[in-house]
Amino acid sequence: MVNSEDIKINVGLSLKELRTNKGLTQEELAEEVGLQPNTIAKIEVGKIYITSKTLAKFCNFFQVSPTIFYTPKVYLNIQENLDYIQEINELLPSCNSKTLNAVRNVAVIMQSSQ
Repeated sequence: MVNSEDIKINVGLSLKELRTNKGLTQEELAEEVGLQPNTIAKIEVGKIYITSKTLAKFCNFFQVSPTIFYTPKVYLNIQENLDYIQEINELLPSCNSKTLNAVRNVAVIMQSSQ
């Protein structure tokens, strides 16, 4: 069952992942989106919830859909990812163009939700 604390934590984890992937400190992100650094810190640890206005700032800054903040993350270890990539690379040459297009569409959706 989902509760509001789980949502706050997921939003915070998503924000932290986006921020660190972009190589930003909390202070730098705060400056970019017009918030206080301590506000960023509190969001990232799930202590406070964000308003729709703040959500829009994050989405526009990171160029992501709002759903990325609310979709639970599944973290796979790096070796599993490499194994999956290898398996996909082995399977792709045998696919027809319709299947390749379907795989591409799924990959695009998955990438935009990360």
